[in-house]
Amino acid sequence: MVHLIDPQEKASAFVFDICGVVINVVLDDLIDIDELLERYRYYLTARVGDWKIAVHLSAGSPHEGAERRAIAHTEWVTRFAIDGFDGQIDFRRRVASVRVPNIGAAVSGLERVAAYICMQTLPRQYQSMLIHGAGVEIEGNGYIFFGASGRGKSTIASLAKAVGHVLADELVVVDMVETTPLLRSTPFWGTGTSSRDVVSSGRRAVPLMAMYELNHADSHACQRLKPADAVRALLMTEKVATERVSSANYWLAMAGRITAKIPIYRLELYPSQSIWSYLDLVAKGGN
Repeated sequence: MVHLIDPQEKASAFVFDICGVVINVVLDDLIDIDELLERYRYYLTARVGDWKIAVHLSAGSPHEGAERRAIAHTEWVTRFAIDGFDGQIDFRRRVASVRVPNIGAAVSGLERVAAYICMQTLPRQYQSMLIHGAGVEIEGNGYIFFGASGRGKSTIASLAKAVGHVLADELVVVDMVETTPLLRSTPFWGTGTSSRDVVSSGRRAVPLMAMYELNHADSHACQRLKPADAVRALLMTEKVATERVSSANYWLAMAGRITAKIPIYRLELYPSQSIWSYLDLVAKGGN
């Protein structure tokens, strides 16, 4: 069973809202709440959390420093031990806990669990999908550049600062509730990003115009994906999302809805500011 901190033992607590998924967080007394409150500033809410996540400090974790990935699922519970973090998530009771190896890892530990909860919950309940990608706003329009780690999300986010606004460089949400699909920001940025940078992005929602599957290359190249290939590309952004069999169909259905509404491209990226004029040319039908 998932252990919850007794209310009398709570040293710190706050509640945040990610596109309708409302999460109550309780922290061990040694964990600094200030950095977390700063990072989640624009997502804090006075609502009662649907979910509860307890973050524990476990100095000297047996997994600390090890590159280990162990995830096990039962019908309702997911248990994990990944790179120094371990814990469990109970989807029936909507409670979770994570042990972090040191105080500095609290941000990452909380984000891993909260993002996984959103990944599973958004397609089921909110007609939305968490995407492993960088979200960029340019002249009021949104674009997502997605792909596995190392494909160029941080690179494109860095380049985008000169022409627009970065909503997040790691995880964003595609919201299909409205007639026009929306790109929504999240506080889930890369672990090396300062809270100051996260806060500066604010909380935003802009019309989503296109999505790009990233690959590093020696020159720019862009090809629109056929619907089946586009769905496959989306599902491959975060394989763990479909490991829970009960969630796979929701992910597949949402990916199908997104590809029916939003053009999705495979983008070969050369790290240069010329990428923006190139993509503008592609959007206008050039090559």
